[in-house]
Amino acid sequence: MKGRGTISFVLVLFAAMLMSFAGTVQAAPGKDTKPVISAGYPSKDVNTAKVTAPGGLEIKNSMNTKDGTGIKVPNGKIVTILSRESNNWYKISYKDDTGYVKGIMLVDNTDIMYTTASSLMLRAEAGTSGRILKRMPFGSKVEVVERTSREWFEVNYDGKTGYASAQYLSKEKPKKEEKKKTNKKKEQPAKTIDLKRVKFEDTYVYYDGRYHSLPKVKGLPKDVKVTYNTTKRFKYIGVYSVTAEFKAANKKDKLKNASKKTAKLVIRVKKGAVYTEKNFRVRITDPKLNGKGAVKVIGPANKKIKELKIPKTASIGGVRFKIIAVAREAFAGCKKLKTVTISDNVKKLGGRSFADCKRLEKVKTGKGLTTLKGNVFNGDKRLKSIRFKSVKISKVGRNVFKGINKKAVIKVPKKKRKEYTELFAKKGQGEKVIIK
Repeated sequence: MKGRGTISFVLVLFAAMLMSFAGTVQAAPGKDTKPVISAGYPSKDVNTAKVTAPGGLEIKNSMNTKDGTGIKVPNGKIVTILSRESNNWYKISYKDDTGYVKGIMLVDNTDIMYTTASSLMLRAEAGTSGRILKRMPFGSKVEVVERTSREWFEVNYDGKTGYASAQYLSKEKPKKEEKKKTNKKKEQPAKTIDLKRVKFEDTYVYYDGRYHSLPKVKGLPKDVKVTYNTTKRFKYIGVYSVTAEFKAANKKDKLKNASKKTAKLVIRVKKGAVYTEKNFRVRITDPKLNGKGAVKVIGPANKKIKELKIPKTASIGGVRFKIIAVAREAFAGCKKLKTVTISDNVKKLGGRSFADCKRLEKVKTGKGLTTLKGNVFNGDKRLKSIRFKSVKISKVGRNVFKGINKKAVIKVPKKKRKEYTELFAKKGQGEKVIIK
């Protein structure tokens, strides 16, 4: 009798548990069939559900009650439905965990809200900098997963979970947005606009390595718009033609005195301007842009220069200029300079241009050299080799070779050996210096 009483008690308790679910529980849908709506299971039109297990609901690794993960979703928490499986199983996600649960422990998420902005962003993270997942139109229905803060709610919309601004969410479904009434402006009568006083003039600037804006239109009437044939900004030396086209803001209006005007942007160089070319600096001596312009080298870009090669030309703003001279004291005191090679275009080496270069050992000059000013190599005690290719040298200043190495060799063209020996005599070099 005692055993029968215990069995009866268990049956009554089980019946009471079933009564706690409203309605009759039916099997959840399979993958290829529509879900069956019944009490104790989420409706087919929801993407989230609430857990109704008093002790929490354990997430399973598979659709097997014994295949537990040890991870429990607390009672009353919202989970996201990823898919509806067979035999009452649902694949869900909760925070960062994903797995399977029995649908009998899930009911519809009743925390439903609606968007009140015309295009509310669903973001991957809370905050306005979060990546946009979707745009939610005005009046969209969302399921609140968690009210993470006063400013941002975690919501599910159209199967995607993210964050939305709480400011634009409402429990009540908003009415359709009313289109703002616009007052139509009274049409103005057509008129003729005279562009005679509009100025679009040539602009002249000097090259500085920066981009320059287009010529500006001056005196443009307020009711006239202007467009240019290019949007580029120009940097390099040259002449650039720019066309400005004018249109009346009111299509009915007419323009008088040229609907188009053309102006030039001229980027040029200024005599005396200094620019850096590779590892040395140059000064403009002749600003011609037709290939006949010229510069002279005035010094190193860095005093620690070890090797110097002066080419025939320097490229400035896309234009080539001949390098015709090395200025006075240009490289004087460059203590780490060891070798110098000078191109055929250089005609003149200025006074003390390479003086006191304590480590200078080797110098080669080009075929165009005509003049060496005084003290060019003064104090270069390691200078052992100087080679002159030019047959045009006619002027040599005082003490050009003073202080060079005692055993230095000065090489000259064979046919000029006799003449140059006399020309270079008593220019400061020691008696053992050879000219050959």
